[in-house]
Amino acid sequence: KVYDGVMTEVNKSTIKRFLVQQALREQPSFLSRIAFRKIKHLFGNEIKAMITGSAPITPDVMHFFRIALNIPIMEGYGQTESAGAGTSTHPIDMTYGTIGSPVPTVEIKLVDVPGTDYRSEYNRGEVCIRGPTIFKGYYGDEEKTREAIDQDGWLHTGDVGEWTSTGALKIIDRTKHIFKLSQGKYIAPERL
Repeated sequence: KVYDGVMTEVNKSTIKRFLVQQALREQPSFLSRIAFRKIKHLFGNEIKAMITGSAPITPDVMHFFRIALNIPIMEGYGQTESAGAGTSTHPIDMTYGTIGSPVPTVEIKLVDVPGTDYRSEYNRGEVCIRGPTIFKGYYGDEEKTREAIDQDGWLHTGDVGEWTSTGALKIIDRTKHIFKLSQGKYIAPERL
């Protein structure tokens, strides 16, 4: 909401649009401190870092807030079943579109998704999490618990991820979004 509101206001003026575009060209600079001082004030001027989760932030929005607030912004990944913690980007990691590496005490692995090209041998597959933060099971529902956690203690998230060359995890799909066509081919509806 903040980003959309700011950009709507900025786009009303050619001069404001030019100044903001220049301020966003590089790492935080003198120009960005001036151009974004109202936004920083909106957030109380005292923010030292920010952690996001729940849904991915688009690269444009992430870049905007990193420059406007001049703070590290980390993205985290997890689920309620993993106490919210699974992975996190590093404060100095300025790449966009990844969710970082496993947090301490947590293991992450990718497993094959049957009927698809998502194979762990290609660094792509369903994201599985194991560690002390993983829940013990769904209350009163042993069958659902067995579907979620395998016999080795791995929580199957239903998210499809891939490892990047830097060792960061990137979410690329959902196993529940993949369905089988009458011809026997598996496909995600987003790709239609």
